[in-house]
Amino acid sequence: MQDGVFISDDSGATYTRILDYSTFSSAYTEVNIDLAAAAATAGLTLVDGFLIKFQGYDNYTIGTDGYSIDDVCICTPPAPLTVTAVANGSNVDLLWNDTGSNSYEVWYSLNTNYITPGGDCSNPAPYQCQEVQANSFTGIGWAAHPDLNFDYFVLDVNGCGQQSPWSQSSEQGSFTFPLGSNIPANLALTSTAQPQIDITAAAAPLTYILNYANASRYTADNVVITEAVPDGTTFNAGASTAGWTQVG
Repeated sequence: MQDGVFISDDSGATYTRILDYSTFSSAYTEVNIDLAAAAATAGLTLVDGFLIKFQGYDNYTIGTDGYSIDDVCICTPPAPLTVTAVANGSNVDLLWNDTGSNSYEVWYSLNTNYITPGGDCSNPAPYQCQEVQANSFTGIGWAAHPDLNFDYFVLDVNGCGQQSPWSQSSEQGSFTFPLGSNIPANLALTSTAQPQIDITAAAAPLTYILNYANASRYTADNVVITEAVPDGTTFNAGASTAGWTQVG
């Protein structure tokens, strides 16, 4: 009962064991302990004077028995970041709250809506990922246009290598779709569209609003207007102006 990891909330006057070494084999084993949960189970609190003890105790001679404990890392799980995205010419500037971490991961996708980042940033397929040390990042050429629609996601990484969980505040998106039409030359038809859409929730539907107006004095009869949208986009809209008919 003397081998294991122990915790104390009274500056070491008493200890409670939260991990027993005897359950392990002779192979190297990585162990993750939720200290807050372990302390709560033991009826302890994480207060000043809270101590952690790694103990191996037996009566064998040195060299014939013992434990090797390596890479002890005590970290607070990172919280979701709040990310903003601002177009800067042809680039996109990402900025997020500085948590003091030594590392952040910027995940992004090209023409893929609602990504689910995480895992190994050095092998991020099918997405892209870059590790940065500052709380800002500039995506060169990331400004949205018909051929480059991006979804951005930033994760905080603490000293233990833990990534912050997904949150709506951690994600930004920029999507712009081409606007084209087959309009008779003698019809002064103007069209306006919502040029950029910010994605604030990965699970939310993407809404793209198109507004067409007949700027001439002629009746707009038999006019066909086409709009290119990403594959998989569902069409759910209605014509509310007299003289216009939605056909597909």
